[in-house]
Amino acid sequence: MSHTRNLLRPWQIFVALLLMSLCLSSSYVLVSASEPKLRDMMIPISTAAKERIIENKAILAIQSDVVAPKSGTGDQSHFAPPLIHLSSPLASHQIFGFAPYWTLGQSAQFQLQDYSTISYFSLSVGANGSIVTTDSGYSGFNSPQLTALIARAHSYSDRVMLTVSCLNQTTLEALTSSASAPNLLSSQVIPLLKEKGFDGINIDFEGQGDGIRNGLTRLITTVSTLVHSANPNWQVTVDSYASSAGDPFGPFDIASLNPAVDGFFVMGYDMENPDVPSPNAPLSNWSPSDVEALAEYTNVISPSKIILGIPFYGYDWTTLDGSRNTISMGSPTALSYQDIVSGGHPQYWDPTTSTPWTSYQVGNQWHETYYDDPASVALKVALANYFHVAGVGVWALGMDGNSQAMLDALLGGSVPEKNYSAPPLPDPTTTTLPQSATTTTTTVCTTTPSISTSVASTTSTTNSTTPKATTTTTTTEPTTTEVTTTTKVSTTVVSTTTTSLVPPPCSTTTSSSSP
Repeated sequence: MSHTRNLLRPWQIFVALLLMSLCLSSSYVLVSASEPKLRDMMIPISTAAKERIIENKAILAIQSDVVAPKSGTGDQSHFAPPLIHLSSPLASHQIFGFAPYWTLGQSAQFQLQDYSTISYFSLSVGANGSIVTTDSGYSGFNSPQLTALIARAHSYSDRVMLTVSCLNQTTLEALTSSASAPNLLSSQVIPLLKEKGFDGINIDFEGQGDGIRNGLTRLITTVSTLVHSANPNWQVTVDSYASSAGDPFGPFDIASLNPAVDGFFVMGYDMENPDVPSPNAPLSNWSPSDVEALAEYTNVISPSKIILGIPFYGYDWTTLDGSRNTISMGSPTALSYQDIVSGGHPQYWDPTTSTPWTSYQVGNQWHETYYDDPASVALKVALANYFHVAGVGVWALGMDGNSQAMLDALLGGSVPEKNYSAPPLPDPTTTTLPQSATTTTTTVCTTTPSISTSVASTTSTTNSTTPKATTTTTTTEPTTTEVTTTTKVSTTVVSTTTTSLVPPPCSTTTSSSSP
């Protein structure tokens, strides 16, 4: 007697597997309603899938309220930028701006009345926790321009923060493993806050990997506790990566840091793929992206503690041709928004990531640049408003050429939230701080990334890369007059006056410190 009729045929197995796959990939699978106790049981989707639903809903909600698409340029790979079209003003929100030391010379032009918080960038921190006193950041700290900037910002009821930074992986590894570094750093920073009338510190410690995760949490928590003890009115904020809230293997443990600090400046930039021309700050349909970052952060901490960082710079690649996302011929170079738009190149729009881009030739060499403009900034601000976060911020003041259109996009039709009034400082004689005195060799940043200018016969300047952005290699061909960009490789191009966007690489110096 045959038993073949009791076996599943191949097509039946295929259908069964297909149905199982559909069940597992669906949002929720309801258990049979005939079982009362099981009626409401569900197989939940992953956190990532939930966030994707939230992200899609957010993008759909803001698109029609912010921009009105223009028609294409004929070639559908080169869409024209959309028009900003706010259906109604956004809610008043905070606007945070970094003022790097190399922009202090133009700080009188900063429109501080339209900001909520200004943070001076920066004082470097050495491997043992001491403040570096031999670099340009420290010189800027002691400059009359910074004194004037602080006074003017306070006159507009802006909070003024002091950024302390460490952007070198080796230095940061030593810093986060030092038991004495938190106390030493606090003992040196607190008097400086009092001396200049700052309203707190912004911590910009940028490294990679989970090897520093626990140490970085301990360091920031201790420093924050001591700073708050010295003056409860002072704020402590932390700069973190766009991916940090959803990255269990990265340097930032957002959930553990959250109770200790007042807020997070989420660096919503440097999300490009350096091997392919791609957006620096994609709104969506990219990983990471702004919408992915906000979905993840708001799943971990209160939206009221989040500032979404927006770049006033972009990245330029030398490329094979002028098509979007074409083959790169080298590493990207960071350029300020001011330098990009002053080139007079065509303006295109990437509808997938909601970011502007351009392509152009210098001689026979193609270039492709991704950046942010008023339309993409307006979308990012609307996205922040949708997630009800505290506000938005920019890296960095001056890089936009003090563009009114960029500032209007940041404001979103509203006025900036001003929640600061200068409190009286506590009696310094009642403040007890840990004391320490050391003389050590520390790895620090010592070279000035000043504004570099190229004219008809300039020679090259040395290029370097840091997490914030990059300095540039610049050479000029006298026979060409078109403004363009620079590269990080040895390609000869034509360049305009180029603003260096970042601190220089680190070097080893010997420094002495005492509280």
